[in-house]
Amino acid sequence: GNPLPRFAPIDMRLRRPMTTLRLLLVAAAAASALLPSPSPLRSPPTTDAALRVATSGCAGEVRRRVPAVTAVLPPPPPPSARRDGLLARLADGDGWLIALVVFVQMLSNALLTQAVPSALYAHLGQDRVATAAALGRISSSAALLDILVTPQLGRLSDTIGRKPLLVGAPALALLCRGVAASRPTIRVLVIVKLLSLLLTSTFSVALRASIADTHRDDPAALTGKLGLVSASAGAAYSVGMLLGGRLLSRSLRLPYLASASLLALLVPLVAGRANETHPAGARSPLALRPPGFGFVRLFRNGVALRSLASVSALHTTSMAMGDTWQVFARELRGWGVETCGLFGSLSGFGHTAVALLARRSVRRFGARGHTLLATASCAATDLALALGSTRVAFAALPVNWVGRTQGMAVTARLTTAGAAVGFGQGSLAGDHQNLRSLLKVVGPTLYGYLFGLGCSVGVPALPFLFATAVSLSATALVLASPSHVWDPPPQPPAARDAGGGGGSGSGDLAAGSGGAGGSGRGGGS
Repeated sequence: GNPLPRFAPIDMRLRRPMTTLRLLLVAAAAASALLPSPSPLRSPPTTDAALRVATSGCAGEVRRRVPAVTAVLPPPPPPSARRDGLLARLADGDGWLIALVVFVQMLSNALLTQAVPSALYAHLGQDRVATAAALGRISSSAALLDILVTPQLGRLSDTIGRKPLLVGAPALALLCRGVAASRPTIRVLVIVKLLSLLLTSTFSVALRASIADTHRDDPAALTGKLGLVSASAGAAYSVGMLLGGRLLSRSLRLPYLASASLLALLVPLVAGRANETHPAGARSPLALRPPGFGFVRLFRNGVALRSLASVSALHTTSMAMGDTWQVFARELRGWGVETCGLFGSLSGFGHTAVALLARRSVRRFGARGHTLLATASCAATDLALALGSTRVAFAALPVNWVGRTQGMAVTARLTTAGAAVGFGQGSLAGDHQNLRSLLKVVGPTLYGYLFGLGCSVGVPALPFLFATAVSLSATALVLASPSHVWDPPPQPPAARDAGGGGGSGSGDLAAGSGGAGGSGRGGGS
């Protein structure tokens, strides 16, 4: 592989701080679960017959239907009046701003994708198994921290609006990366990575809730916006992986300096140009709930939400390798920093083009058909990456581009299904992120364990074989789910307005974008 940058030796034991941090987070989650607040585990399940009953921010608490707020947003144009082209989508309302904000924010993250894995790899004496295990513990700890905070962030955005979180998250990330650039020790890098992942989730929750505010009643337009977000994220990931590897080969400080510079541009851009999409009249009082259990609402409010959440969970599990995919690539194919960067760059570049066609794919094949095609492509990609050939890995990139759109149709359907049961945009975004975070607690550690187990038995590709099996399970679940989950009958306008009440939920952009972080497919965790 390529020569690694030299890092100053640091006297630190990584395993002990990570173990201590996880124990503290588990204790905090257990203690918070004992708070005297309504728990979704004690709430009665909601059946499909009750889909039109609006629910409050707390799970299971049914309130009287209130008149829907009118004239908050202009009605969407009819489907025949819309165009699918990239320029038309950018010119559609705030499309250009969404694309620019997502690109800058994702680029600031992509520049750092290889920093911590490379630093750990050098610090641990180029021991691939130990590096994979350490990265798994870091990613799991970050996801556990995310579980404690993210459910509250969604409800906080329903109370104070979206813009404060959209401005505050990148501002704090700017501060963290400035500290890392000035003092790039292993201890500082690990802490900054944990905080950065949490702040990225905060930004994602606020952004997807803001998009759902505007397009909650139009799944086709929402899918188009998700395609624009996904394309912007893919383009940023492509550029960031390529530039990040080159900057890292010169100095560990350079990627953090570049990332901080981008965030310094993003903060005033969002503060000056972004509008608040959640009007004051539609906001609800803040009702904190015990963290760690918000995802249960997704499985207790009808067949549609339960099926969609299950598919999303399998998608997340198949892509939960985190940064460990780079270690797997070093072992299976002998890749270095620049080769990993090139693979990730090409992965993001092609995904940018494919994501723009996702809306047309959904219209042509339906939500179920598109999800089947993309999920099967993910399974084929993982199987190709398990072969250990560099030529096969790069040849599988076009299939990878299609596979990374697997969550887009699921996200759009999850949004409309959440709206039908009265989920607030922020509440649904927080609960969905909570589900993904729970899986990411287990995912990186599980993949690291499978890698160590595979190396011990002579099958180092075991993580990719497991991901293939998970993707095939998701494909089977999509086939087995009822048809109304994917193509529900159209609702009359009066019923739709009555059921919308507090707004709609929103899926997880990260699941569909595939641009943030790393995975076994070169991007998108």
